Amino acid sequence: MDALVTGHAGYIGGVLADQLVENGHNVIGFDRTADAGDDIRDRDRVEEVITTKELDIVYHLAADADVWVDDWPYLLENNVVGTANVAAATAEADIPLVFASSVAASGEFNRYGRSKNLAEQAVSEYDNVTTVRFPNVAGRGAPRGQAQDMIQEALSGDIEVWDNGNIRRSYIDVRDLASALIDIGTNAYTVRTPSSIFAHTVTNLELGESIQTVVAEETDTEPTLSLVDRTPPSPRTLTAAEWCLQNPIPLKESLRSQVQAALNDTGSA
Repeated sequence: MDALVTGHAGYIGGVLADQLVENGHNVIGFDRTADAGDDIRDRDRVEEVITTKELDIVYHLAADADVWVDDWPYLLENNVVGTANVAAATAEADIPLVFASSVAASGEFNRYGRSKNLAEQAVSEYDNVTTVRFPNVAGRGAPRGQAQDMIQEALSGDIEVWDNGNIRRSYIDVRDLASALIDIGTNAYTVRTPSSIFAHTVTNLELGESIQTVVAEETDTEPTLSLVDRTPPSPRTLTAAEWCLQNPIPLKESLRSQVQAALNDTGSA
């Protein structure tokens, strides 16, 4: 299978590209952080690459995934217009497209969620698109997210658990997510679109306690854990409910790989 991965230089895109290669597939990357010319906002460049390559599938993961970004014109141009460019080019070339959306698109709880919701609407008219809503992704060198924030706090000595531990989120290991996306691309199974995928759903107190345990095991020093009455920028409950993986990587194993990656980064700094 010949696959184009937008965002291949990113966290999830990088793991997906690696797994595709490990499974014997050919991968073409498209990411402006690797090549400034490969920008999903450049419609002509997107069309040029997609229409001139012999592709079996396109995975569209390129986006700004930081929920704290407040620059609406940028989010609109990058996450919405960029996605529309990719979808239009794949539809014209009759190539299947797997679009990486977010569970945040289901309620438009912040500007990032609104951008993903609009991107879903932008691709909804194309029959070649499968939209997969990602939950929180854990494991390895995660660059951001609730788990990563707690891991950094734990390595500094104290974990802050917001909203007194009442926040509830769904998680999936980045390796499990990449494997599921490959299964879609190889037609191992099909899913309804849009469909949210997840492996575990926990409260942030449960997450914090797991991180506390893992960090203690990995560093021989147990961080403290504090409940904090602080409201998150999104709802207390933001979970996936449709597509639950069978026999997923245990969440504690995902967190352990993430802690180890953070420790390696600290050691090399």
